[in-house]
Amino acid sequence: MKLNLTNEAINVRLLESNVLRNLCELKVNIFLLYLAVDWLLIIISVITSVVFSNFFVYFFSILIIASRMHALVAMLHEGAHFRIHKNKIINDVICNFLVGYFIFSRVQIYRLNHLLHHRFTGLENDPDLKRKKNNLIWQLPKNKIFFIKDFLKYMYGYGIFEMFIAIKVLSGISVDMIRKDFLNLLLQICFYFLMCLMFFKLHLFSIFLYYWLIPFFIILPLLNRYRTVSEHFGLLGTHELNKTRNVIESNWLVNFFISPHNLNYHLDHHLLPMIPFYNLPHLHKVLSENNYYTHNAHNTKYYFGFKESVFFEVTNV
Repeated sequence: MKLNLTNEAINVRLLESNVLRNLCELKVNIFLLYLAVDWLLIIISVITSVVFSNFFVYFFSILIIASRMHALVAMLHEGAHFRIHKNKIINDVICNFLVGYFIFSRVQIYRLNHLLHHRFTGLENDPDLKRKKNNLIWQLPKNKIFFIKDFLKYMYGYGIFEMFIAIKVLSGISVDMIRKDFLNLLLQICFYFLMCLMFFKLHLFSIFLYYWLIPFFIILPLLNRYRTVSEHFGLLGTHELNKTRNVIESNWLVNFFISPHNLNYHLDHHLLPMIPFYNLPHLHKVLSENNYYTHNAHNTKYYFGFKESVFFEVTNV
């Protein structure tokens, strides 16, 4: 199937075929299966570390837990695009109670921010760009030494600062949002109250600290930063196909930590955000049949390395 040259034309041509209908089909059972595996890995990691009570086992466990927290961020993203369930209310209930609340977010608020990012990608009104443009740590590309130094800051707690900002933005804690979204905020507060009650009754606060808050505030920001850098930084940004990046040949282990649930197909997601994550590899194959896409889309091979990688592109100064 041949596709035309522009983003709009890609949408129109696919709408005339069975391909788009198949790619857009929502399969909540597949979503829940992926989500169940994420939670299972978290539970197994906690139990393994508690049983063995060893620092190295603990460190490995919180690496796995942080990677699955990153996967939960990807699932929150799916919910923001209504890619979980065709019923929007059910979509948001599943997303909040199984994903969002656990990472201190609410899908309704995340959606407001994220859809603006899609609408104004790379422009002055892009909310993600607004938060980062005056921060030296996000000014890329830059020298390799400075790039690595910026990452080392996360080892010393800079990620805690960033995560608190993210929580403030994504939880909707403001007078205006409390007024507009009071019911959803009330549900979120009730959820946290019940969780605290459970922790108190079962004496689980130490588990919550060591196996949730520490990976969330220390390791997750590092993973999230590199993935965010890979999506929109170090690019020409002169047209729709080169202001977002795909990473197409990274191995499964790197993807497990940096781009869970096909987040590496970020350009393709921006072109057709109605496609659920489990169909993005197929979408990439369809788009790759078009010569214009093949020659103009920014497809990087790897996340790490000194050539044909995200690291090379954001440090090539």
